[in-house]
Amino acid sequence: IVDVSGSMSQVTLEKLYNTFTEIGKQINKDSRIILWNEELVSDKKIFEKELRVGGGTKIADAIDYVSEKYLTRKDILFVCSDFEDDIDDWNIALKKAKYRKSYGILLGKHSSKKAKFDKVFKIDNI
Repeated sequence: IVDVSGSMSQVTLEKLYNTFTEIGKQINKDSRIILWNEELVSDKKIFEKELRVGGGTKIADAIDYVSEKYLTRKDILFVCSDFEDDIDDWNIALKKAKYRKSYGILLGKHSSKKAKFDKVFKIDNI
């Protein structure tokens, strides 16, 4: 899941997308990239590029969407965001979701202490 709300940088998202495309080539051709702001923006195979930035943020709904539509206990969930959203809602969605591991990728300087991912990676400059 990639946060494409108005607070996210287009340049950062382009770099992040390119990174995930390379990872997807090595890991799993069935990987998907879900672009989300307040609602679904795009749901495509990871190799089908389409990035549009804008809107508010409701990432918990994205976690619910991905969990209901795709996730199994074998999958790894990545959420890339500036974490400028209701993290308590994220944690509720994460608790309900099915996945093997979950990783938060924090883009920026916002706090990640309350996010209940298996691991959070903080990237200040991408």
